[in-house]
Amino acid sequence: NLNATIPNLLINNAGNTTTLVNTVAIGGNYTYTAGTISSVGATLHFNGRVAGAYTIIDTGLQALNRITFGNSLAATYDMTGFTMTVSGVLTFSNSVGTSTIAGGTFNVGGTGTAVSYTSQGGVGTYGLNFQSGGATTLSNTGAAATVVTTGDIVVAAGTTLNFIGTSSF
Repeated sequence: NLNATIPNLLINNAGNTTTLVNTVAIGGNYTYTAGTISSVGATLHFNGRVAGAYTIIDTGLQALNRITFGNSLAATYDMTGFTMTVSGVLTFSNSVGTSTIAGGTFNVGGTGTAVSYTSQGGVGTYGLNFQSGGATTLSNTGAAATVVTTGDIVVAAGTTLNFIGTSSF
């Protein structure tokens, strides 16, 4: 339920496992510092319910199943110097406003993974590292969908990157 948004999420659970179930909607900052994350079938959803600046701090050591940026208002996420790893689908889909991601890198790994731009959003300076070694999809659909990053886009050896829609970098 995206109406049940938590303001900020800090995962600091050294030596233990934090299990994400269904959709975990975050309206503010996200910080991962320690512990194991189990996110099979779950989505970490950044919805920026209030326009503003937020921070994402993540080492990239824990793979998250799905990550979505689907703001109802314009929000800026600062990931400078940090990495998020997704083993399923990374989605940018805003109904109003634009998600802006400043700095940082998204590691997309695992056969069948995807990056999806379905509406406004995904603007920024972040990098995309496709690390699957298998088939991965970058889709850009919807009238207002754009892939706008000035960060590096890296495709690992042995990885096939399939494009759906029109993308420009």
